[in-house]
Amino acid sequence: YGSTVHNTMPVGVTFTGATVSLKSQTSLSLYFESDQKIELTCDGYTKETKHSGKEYVIRIRNIAVYNLNKPITVKVNGEDAVTYSPLTYCYKAQTTDNAKLVNTVKALYNYYLAAKEYFD
Repeated sequence: YGSTVHNTMPVGVTFTGATVSLKSQTSLSLYFESDQKIELTCDGYTKETKHSGKEYVIRIRNIAVYNLNKPITVKVNGEDAVTYSPLTYCYKAQTTDNAKLVNTVKALYNYYLAAKEYFD
């Protein structure tokens, strides 16, 4: 479940990280930094974008549990910039020292496996 930062990322734009929110729906947020104004887009998902100063975020909302492994490509100014999935976040989060986070992402992964089996 790796992530990809594409070679088409505009000069001066940096991908700075990701978070997953597990409230009433699963959401993936991807964060960028840029000195210039940029437009973040993502096809096929409900999304919201915000920026403050140099910080830009795109929130991809309502990701079905059986699609947590599907790569989502975010475009910067119309060009592929970063490909990421919620399970990419889960994979990377397991390397932290935060036991609660590690347990949560392991539980989310098991929930994904059960949902995938049920819906397949």
